[in-house]
Amino acid sequence: MRIMKVFAFVTIVVAAIGAYFYSQRKKSKFEFTSDILDAELSFDEVMAFFKSKNLDKDVHTPFIANGDSAELKEMIHQPYPEKKEGYVSLLLGVYNKDTDEFEDAKLIYAKSIDAKISDILGNDPLVVLS
Repeated sequence: MRIMKVFAFVTIVVAAIGAYFYSQRKKSKFEFTSDILDAELSFDEVMAFFKSKNLDKDVHTPFIANGDSAELKEMIHQPYPEKKEGYVSLLLGVYNKDTDEFEDAKLIYAKSIDAKISDILGNDPLVVLS
């Protein structure tokens, strides 16, 4: 009888620990930052952001996304900032393939984006950069 009680207790503890780690797996762990740029955002500035991250091409996937995209907002597992009137929003992000999580993201509100960014995004909500 005592062995059954110990077994039941251990089972409950293991289940609780498993549930905790499962719930943590679904939460985003990156710092979600935002900046306001009262000018045009250039593709060179976007590339400078990614170059500052020391990305490993086998692990990290850099992307840009329309910051107002409903699809994007569903992928982010944390509160999403409100749209700023008079600004275009662009999310610069890094996805980690090994952890299956967003590792870094920065939402930039700019007065406009340059033609190169517009061409790359087109009508897609998110574009992976290679």
